Amino acid sequence: MSHQIHAITFDAAGTLFRLAESVGRTYARFGRRFGIETEEAALESGFRAAWKSAPLMHAATDRAPANVREIRWWKSLVDHSFRHAGANRALTGEEFQELFAHYAAAEAWVLYPETLEVLDQLWTRIPLAVLSNFDARFRPIAAGLGIDHYFDPVVLSGEVGFAKPDRAIFEIACTRLELAPEQVLHVGDDAAADWNGARRAGLRVFELDRSHGTLRDLLPLLPEN
Repeated sequence: MSHQIHAITFDAAGTLFRLAESVGRTYARFGRRFGIETEEAALESGFRAAWKSAPLMHAATDRAPANVREIRWWKSLVDHSFRHAGANRALTGEEFQELFAHYAAAEAWVLYPETLEVLDQLWTRIPLAVLSNFDARFRPIAAGLGIDHYFDPVVLSGEVGFAKPDRAIFEIACTRLELAPEQVLHVGDDAAADWNGARRAGLRVFELDRSHGTLRDLLPLLPEN
């Protein structure tokens, strides 16, 4: 495999870093601040159900700007989570914006233990990029976590208007890398968005399953220089 790989694209959340606390806990804490009493567990299960059933973030038929689509998509998920938890009302637009902004802070996230070690070993050997269903909040998060300098380009669904598993976002990343899809290895933790999406677009795939491995398992696949 190694001689065919000329660049690596990484998913972000669930691959490079994770939430510092559960969604349910964060939503409950913000809800209390806004006078909405809900249970963490109910918010968590509501969020997970909404996430699984949510439509594509960037539907081809939706002509609104990408950032507008993303805000609308996230507001729907948050509203569903609070309804599921029996909240007496949804968050107002201003309250939602405060919650949304929370997830732009590096303090809301934590790197996986091996992330810096692996990136340090890889970035002198091969170009690294980010290919993620994230919005512009990735940039302050990555800077705050100290990983922003490893990646060029950074391809985010909230900026390009296509979300994994749509092959278009993979094609955009390959074009920016100036490489053919088969020369690029995509690393991610989501079977549908990352593994299947990348394969359909012609990329190589590293299936990150954190129940059985870590990013360290990438290192033997690549040449030393």
